[in-house]
Amino acid sequence: MPDEETVIGRVEKLRLEKGLAQVAVADACRLSQGHYSKLVARKVPLGRKSERALLSWLDAQGAAGRLGMQKLAERDILALIASMQKDFSTLTHLLQALESGARRRT
Repeated sequence: MPDEETVIGRVEKLRLEKGLAQVAVADACRLSQGHYSKLVARKVPLGRKSERALLSWLDAQGAAGRLGMQKLAERDILALIASMQKDFSTLTHLLQALESGARRRT
């Protein structure tokens, strides 16, 4: 029985309800059937690109729900914030190095 709390679990539940072969969902998501099978079996982690494709498939079936898309958006926002913090830190260090160099020359 698929775990309905996960994206892959919701996709698998809907796939089984519709009587679709794994290859049909995999093709629609531009995944290989083998990779899709490994995702279902939890043999490989669900990457961001695959998760987006699966959520898009669910959305096209009218089954994605707001929660799935909201979770993905929240994760993207957190990743962007982390990236901005890293960039800010790098910029701060570069500015400090420039100021330090300018002080030595005067």
